Amino acid sequence: MAKDRLSGKLVVILHADVADSTALVQQDKELAHERIQYSFRRFRETIEKYLGHVLEIRGDAILAEFERASDAVSAALSFQSDHASYIIQLQDDLRPAIRVGIAMGEVVIADNTVTGAGVVQAQRIEQLAIPGGVCVTAAIHEALS
Repeated sequence: MAKDRLSGKLVVILHADVADSTALVQQDKELAHERIQYSFRRFRETIEKYLGHVLEIRGDAILAEFERASDAVSAALSFQSDHASYIIQLQDDLRPAIRVGIAMGEVVIADNTVTGAGVVQAQRIEQLAIPGGVCVTAAIHEALS
């Protein structure tokens, strides 16, 4: 069956999520959703500007792929700088701070789901980033040197 076939490729993966999204939603579900979606629309534009491709938006997370580590890191840093300016001007405490992790690895698409070692590694490294920050693996750091 076609849906059981795996298609894999080696790419640079960017995974980002909204830090403490549950707390934001508990404050105001509709406003939190609106601000998170607005932030991800802006992040998508930045990713595309730096030659990346958004694979999925998963609730409070976004997953994208790039061919080059430098493009992924540049996109993440550009977005985080612009996003910091956006959230500082908000008049309340409902500020979606975003953490970004970048890794290199295989992406597998199976049953219309994006997964693979690269995705898992990017998710794990993203958890180490401070809200508003970017964390990269050693392989990405080396690729930038």
